[in-house]
Amino acid sequence: MYLHLWMLFLWALSLTDCLSSAILAEDTAVLREDNFEPPNRQNDKFSNEAYPYIRGNGNNIYDEKQEDYFSPRCTARLEDALEMIRRRQIAKKKTLHLNGYSLHQQLRSVPYDMYVTDMRVRLPTSASWVRVDRCRYDPRNTSLETRLLFNDLTISGRVNLFTGEDIQRQEGHALDLEDSCNMILRLRRAGIGFYTEPIRRERAIST
Repeated sequence: MYLHLWMLFLWALSLTDCLSSAILAEDTAVLREDNFEPPNRQNDKFSNEAYPYIRGNGNNIYDEKQEDYFSPRCTARLEDALEMIRRRQIAKKKTLHLNGYSLHQQLRSVPYDMYVTDMRVRLPTSASWVRVDRCRYDPRNTSLETRLLFNDLTISGRVNLFTGEDIQRQEGHALDLEDSCNMILRLRRAGIGFYTEPIRRERAIST
């Protein structure tokens, strides 16, 4: 059961947009130098052939046959952006708070719902904290598809167990201390797949 809790931490990171939005942040973006005008954002579920919908499959969102589609130039630019993020974050504080995010999982073996809150990620000081395994940028919908390999991550959070009655009464905060605990997880060589598409068209990177 505890191993299952640990793995949910890693899954929680892939559900957040902290890293994705930081990569495409306005102050780190390189605007297009050509006159290409991307179309409006498509509805993912009803996209046409020109703007295909890419469905993720956990951390393995890539088809091995698509190896040739990943660009070394995209990898280099993404690595530079990640290094800039690390330096700015280290200059402020070494811990990245995932404020406003929580992870919910209904347990199968026991009648409890688990909520992981107050999640924090400690960024390592080493410059080799992350490696871009694959990277592909699609200029048609300004989307970025990548897989990142984190060499060393320390993640902490508070695990709370709720019963169905607690949730219905909205009295989760009144649970006993034995029903919640603080947990710390250290991950080595953890891989996470991302598919990001900027909400605003002007926030794009050129590859």
